[in-house]
Amino acid sequence: MHDLARALAILGATGAGVTLVTLLLIGAIVPQAIAEPTASRVPSFDLAVPPDRSGGSLTVIGDRSGTLLIDRLQGGVQYVTGDDDSVNVQRGPFRLIGDDGQIVFSADPDEGVTQIDFDDLSFFLDPRDCDVTLGERNEVNGLIAALLECTELVDIRGGGVISVEGVIAVPGDVFGERGALPPSGGNIEVGEDTVALSQLILVGGGELVETGRVPMSVHGADPDSILALEYDPETAEMLLTFVLAEGQPVGLPEPCPVIAEDLGDLNEFTTVVRLTFDCDNAALDDGTPITIDGTIVVDSDVELRALDR
Repeated sequence: MHDLARALAILGATGAGVTLVTLLLIGAIVPQAIAEPTASRVPSFDLAVPPDRSGGSLTVIGDRSGTLLIDRLQGGVQYVTGDDDSVNVQRGPFRLIGDDGQIVFSADPDEGVTQIDFDDLSFFLDPRDCDVTLGERNEVNGLIAALLECTELVDIRGGGVISVEGVIAVPGDVFGERGALPPSGGNIEVGEDTVALSQLILVGGGELVETGRVPMSVHGADPDSILALEYDPETAEMLLTFVLAEGQPVGLPEPCPVIAEDLGDLNEFTTVVRLTFDCDNAALDDGTPITIDGTIVVDSDVELRALDR
């Protein structure tokens, strides 16, 4: 999603910087969540019925034929280190996985299905290669039924040409479907300036030895705007500790309480959370006191206990 090199350089000189760097290093080495395998029987789906589990099957015809059965879902956030040691925090692809292959969906809803593997062949797709008909979305678990019709797919190694068709169940946000949940983003007021944020992801991990709280941070489309937070898993208290607002570092001598409200599950990996800030103890680098307030919506890939829903 973006390059954090400059932000890390700024944050590295602060206590919040230590938290954020630690968080990113943890994320870089810990595998992302993988849903536990379902029962051996792969479910079938009807577009008119909201699905209660992920998976499905695709009928394969052409130079290879058979049925691609898929019953495991993988997804989450990716931490990618560049050649210059910069770290990118971005939404990872979703994968529906079976014993004989997989379907890969881009993190970008406009791209849809990007890869199908079957019988040791690999097919890399453009958005136009598949027709997708969406069914009903389950408003509780975020899954949606979808009919995939992909024709004349060519194996990347020239091993054959196939066409596939079938109904599957995947997280609706794969196709940009969030139901009644609001999109991530919002505005925060930093002093007299309004900072617009979008495509926000809340990530976290590890534990702060001094406080027992978990370091977290919010990242979005703007690499120069980052929020550093701490979360107490015992009390469910969340605190704002540092802000990088459009490249301007803003410190808080004392952590500021944040109101966190659980709005619902986007999918089995992600919860949508509303964060509200009202901090009057912030200060610029030169010591100028300012306030931070506003409300944003984030897609949270960390479990937050005891939030109001």
